[in-house]
Amino acid sequence: STVMLLTFPWFICIIFGRVPLKDGKADYGNKGKAGLCGSGITFSPSIKKNCKIMLATTLLYAVIQFPATAEETAGEDTKGQAAAEKQPAVIGLIACILAFMGYLVYCFMEANEDKQLAAVVEGIENKQITIAAALQFIKKTSESQKELLDKDRARLKKVCKPFFRRYDFDKDATLSKSEMKPLLHDLGYWP
Repeated sequence: STVMLLTFPWFICIIFGRVPLKDGKADYGNKGKAGLCGSGITFSPSIKKNCKIMLATTLLYAVIQFPATAEETAGEDTKGQAAAEKQPAVIGLIACILAFMGYLVYCFMEANEDKQLAAVVEGIENKQITIAAALQFIKKTSESQKELLDKDRARLKKVCKPFFRRYDFDKDATLSKSEMKPLLHDLGYWP
């Protein structure tokens, strides 16, 4: 049943969320129809983290399953099996509770970071935050000061997208020379 619960949403995402592929990556700017082999989706780096969490929680199942299998193989009656499995069951319960609490802390930390980023993007859209202040926020909260990590690049894209839309007056997905002038002005340069 767990496999079904994981596979069914994934199937729905692939079938209904797929877009044409361009250079092996999903082209979300192109909403046209594409064949099954010429379309797909992309996923965020959080999928890799979540898969590791799922695998780790699956290992917790082994805490009770291995002793239960050993007792079953030894030919114990039900009462003997229950007595022998009592301690592994308690250990498994405690391990699962600790893992769940750790997962809740992890989710809380991730949610706070998303809220901060959402607040910055909202400030940009409401013209309360300048591009310089937004870029300073990204720099200050980056994990690495030397090189942007993939996570930092994604955050930078989220922050820059509203600015790009603000200065792309003709909505052609590029900034022309005339559109760059207000951008540079807001950055403190006076061309």
